[in-house]
Amino acid sequence: MAIVNMKKISVIALSDDEKEVVETLMDMGVTQVEDITEEEITAEYAGLLSKRADDEAMSGYDAQRKTVKEAIDILAAHVDAKKVLFAPRRSVSKAMFAEVAGDPKREYAFAQEVTGAVRRQNELRSEKNRLLGEIETLSKWKGLGFSLGFTGTKHTGVLLGMLPAQLDVNDFSTKLSEAGLIAEVQTVSSDKDAAYLAVIYHKSSEGELQRLLPQLGFSTAAVSGDDVPEAVIGRLLERIGVLEGEAEAAVAGLKEMAKDKARLEVLYDYLSECIEKEAAYAKLGRTEHTVLLKGWVPAEAADAVVKTLEGKFVCETELASPTEEEAYPILLRNPKVIQPFESVTEMYSLPAPHSMDPNKLMAPFFFLFFGMMVSDAGYGLLLTLITGFIVWKYKPQGQAGKLMKLICYGGVATMFWGVIFGGYFGDTIPVVVKMATGKEIVLPSLVNPSNDPISVLILSLILGLIHLFAGMGAKAYLLIKRGQIWDAVFDIGFWYLVLGGIGILCLGMILPGTPAMQIGMWTAVAGAIGLILTQGRAKKNIFAKLIGGIGSLYDIVGYMSDILSYSRLLALGLSTGVVASVVNMMGSMGGNTVVGWIMFALVFVIGHVFNIAINTLGAYVHASRLQYVEFFGKFYESGGKAFQPLVRPRKYVEVTDKIE
Repeated sequence: MAIVNMKKISVIALSDDEKEVVETLMDMGVTQVEDITEEEITAEYAGLLSKRADDEAMSGYDAQRKTVKEAIDILAAHVDAKKVLFAPRRSVSKAMFAEVAGDPKREYAFAQEVTGAVRRQNELRSEKNRLLGEIETLSKWKGLGFSLGFTGTKHTGVLLGMLPAQLDVNDFSTKLSEAGLIAEVQTVSSDKDAAYLAVIYHKSSEGELQRLLPQLGFSTAAVSGDDVPEAVIGRLLERIGVLEGEAEAAVAGLKEMAKDKARLEVLYDYLSECIEKEAAYAKLGRTEHTVLLKGWVPAEAADAVVKTLEGKFVCETELASPTEEEAYPILLRNPKVIQPFESVTEMYSLPAPHSMDPNKLMAPFFFLFFGMMVSDAGYGLLLTLITGFIVWKYKPQGQAGKLMKLICYGGVATMFWGVIFGGYFGDTIPVVVKMATGKEIVLPSLVNPSNDPISVLILSLILGLIHLFAGMGAKAYLLIKRGQIWDAVFDIGFWYLVLGGIGILCLGMILPGTPAMQIGMWTAVAGAIGLILTQGRAKKNIFAKLIGGIGSLYDIVGYMSDILSYSRLLALGLSTGVVASVVNMMGSMGGNTVVGWIMFALVFVIGHVFNIAINTLGAYVHASRLQYVEFFGKFYESGGKAFQPLVRPRKYVEVTDKIE
């Protein structure tokens, strides 16, 4: 339906024009360059071609781009401007882009300066933490009274150390005396972990003291310095002050550098462009004087590409259509209203070549299923307004943009089903009226899932049957398109009769006295007979054909299981309303008082925001699941590879003709 037709393109150009050819194709942005493999060179070109891959240049550009990205992220954290959700790419002039591209080394040096400043910040932080650790250790020795480096006099020595808190200092001192050691123990300080001691001893007792102290639980302190602890701590604090000043200067410097972040963004996109070019060069086949480029181009753009290349260069071009067996890249083209639904398909897999794009067929079902699962007009209004504002204000691109538009559409569908089911933030309106006046009111609705779940279940199953029939119809379309008309009749048409007949039969049970039961029964029987006679047609003998046909009827179990899967439409829609009602009930427990209304407002906001979030996520997941399993399983041929044309990649900037 919406898979763009592709043409194979081959270009033989002079080696001297290689870079200009690639530049031209990048500017046009409609050609996917294919890699000419070594196997092709050997098999198709008799080894006349060679490949060139400048891995050193590629890795160099990649390393530079990583550094630039790091610098951009650093500066982004120091920009004073307000952070913007879904910020669009910055517009820059061609002149500015050309200036950066003309001297990338200067901008890269700036990026290195930025990353260097952050490395210096980290060094300052590490040094400060180290000094704080030293201060914490030295603080245990305040009041020592002598220099940390003091080791004693001619006849005395000093040991600084710790004694675990569970050991008694007096007992420790007594044991030293009992051992005949000449020593005095001074307690400098203590905390919950240990006592910090200075042991002053006569040097004649040094050997025995060194042996005995570990046995008594004493461990030597790892402290040193050329002054008393208070003085050393003072100097360390001064050093920390210097470090903090330097760190503040570094932050101020980064804030100043952040003004030039735009130039780094230009450099990043320029380096991405260089990487893209190197990747393209590596895919080409080459002789001494020529290069061979092979690729894919959309059929409607093929003539323009050929005309442009042959008009600018001395080259030979050739276009060809893909064969039936040849896999070409997939480019989808749908109306704007359908494009958001492509995100659902792309998350699953792109369609295979020579198959069909399911999005036009899938979109209305996803729309209906999403809305039916959330099924509250108030929730739908909020979803539509919020996502619509984001799309209008910020214009998100790519998958984010598609997702926002998809949820916006889902909000519209949710309002539709909310009106049908009578849900406006659950039963908020009746609850508010009852709180304020004591009167009970009932809002109009076509059907209420809470009061009449069977009707909603039947509606869900009918929608599911229509969904499956659409998928089966898509399969029939593919078969007929490929000339397999009888396969479409046998494999799809007879199942239509069986399932449709069963549906009519069920309708007859609901409407007794009508001929619906008879019509449904004979329709289903006719379809079953057709299946028995045709589903074993690939078998060789008549007995195997018959067994195969009878065995095919077992697939009815799978179809019934698929149809029952659509009961989740009721389950999720019902859960939305029930949770909303519970939220309102909890909020109204305060009654018609000032406190009661404040309580209602708080519970209302928190409860309904949670309910919207969880049910929107659930609706998206389960609506997608119904497409992937029940719908796609009937016809979808996946596995396509996305069309990736050679373009000038843009992550941060959009190059325009404006003059700065």
